[in-house]
Amino acid sequence: MKADVSQVDAPPRTDGLAPLRLGILTFHSQLNYGGVLQAFALQEALREMGEDAIVVDKWLDSQNWFLLGQLCNLTPITCLKMAMAELMGCDKIAELKRRKRTVAFLREHFRLSPYHFCAWEELRNKELRLDCLVVGSDQVWRCEWREDPRTFLLEGAPSIKAISYAASFGMTEIPKKWHEIYRAGFARFSAISVRERSGVGMVRTLGFEATEVLDPTQLVPASQWRALIPPHRRPRKPVLACYFVNVDLFEVWDNLEAFARKMGCEVHVLFSFHPFDVPRSRREAFAHLRHTLRRVGSLVRLHCGDGPVEFLEAIDGAEWVLGDSFHGLMFASLFGKNIRLLPPPGQRGDSREGIFARILDFADAYAKGPLVAESVAEALASFERGERVTFDEVALEADRERSRAWLRQALDGVRREIAESR
Repeated sequence: MKADVSQVDAPPRTDGLAPLRLGILTFHSQLNYGGVLQAFALQEALREMGEDAIVVDKWLDSQNWFLLGQLCNLTPITCLKMAMAELMGCDKIAELKRRKRTVAFLREHFRLSPYHFCAWEELRNKELRLDCLVVGSDQVWRCEWREDPRTFLLEGAPSIKAISYAASFGMTEIPKKWHEIYRAGFARFSAISVRERSGVGMVRTLGFEATEVLDPTQLVPASQWRALIPPHRRPRKPVLACYFVNVDLFEVWDNLEAFARKMGCEVHVLFSFHPFDVPRSRREAFAHLRHTLRRVGSLVRLHCGDGPVEFLEAIDGAEWVLGDSFHGLMFASLFGKNIRLLPPPGQRGDSREGIFARILDFADAYAKGPLVAESVAEALASFERGERVTFDEVALEADRERSRAWLRQALDGVRREIAESR
């Protein structure tokens, strides 16, 4: 799964300076579309600046299960279990297809390091040959989650210069018991930028400066994203593309079906992660069977096997976009789509809590129209009334250039530090 990075040269710089050897450290080795595409975008943005950027192949577990899943262990017994699950409507074959497509995307479009690791201790005897680490974006600094943020705060890492670009916390404050760990981590960075307005305050609370910048997906123009999509025929009917992280699809199925029939359109549904677990009880099995039969002949189509390219194609080809994802918003804005976003569960009383804060920050700055809907029914009713969300492209482009300028300045600072140390 490794690209031969020695065979790919960085674009020539126009200022005569040698490119920095940069290693991007982020959540790239996973199924989530946003996690994969933000890493690709940062790689491309850095290379467009003339730097020699690769993605450090950090795995979330020793088998790379978050990316490979059952591909790690395709034994005859595993295949038999998957076949049985497929008969129950769990779409396990589609899940394998998505994993293969994601692996293929990484192989084709990423410049991966020639090593992989889970914890920094594994690299003690390996030469990284990097001038600087670029940490971010995504929720690399979120604590008490599936991944310990100390890796991304470079605790135990080799002594290499580092900056962060659009690092995200996905929380509104750093718990006090983590303060010293974060304070020591921030001290390892030559320059810090974050993706959320609240993140600036969290960094400053611990005595460091940070700058708010745009997510790296915004640094790659829509034309470059569209170049990844193979030529295809446009759908004969208008399409509502749904991209869900926390929505129970079968609770809103009737709403989506009714919208499709009323508007004469198709509904294409994608998921952040595979949505179907194998039933664990007779009751779950009967419920799952009802849901499976419900899909027969429906205008609501599930895209459980889509990879990153198919995700881009779905958003680009849609008339309307509905979801609860930050990166769904990023690509809807890049492609100029009419989108509605749902607050995550448990945060409807105060939608500025948690990870939804960064969605509202972006909406406040660049979106015009009824972007946030409290329910799927409310969002679909808004589409039916012909209401539109538009984006202030002038303001967005100004902030894209500001974000690029911050990144250039931070890297120039690293370049000066390296020169002074020699």
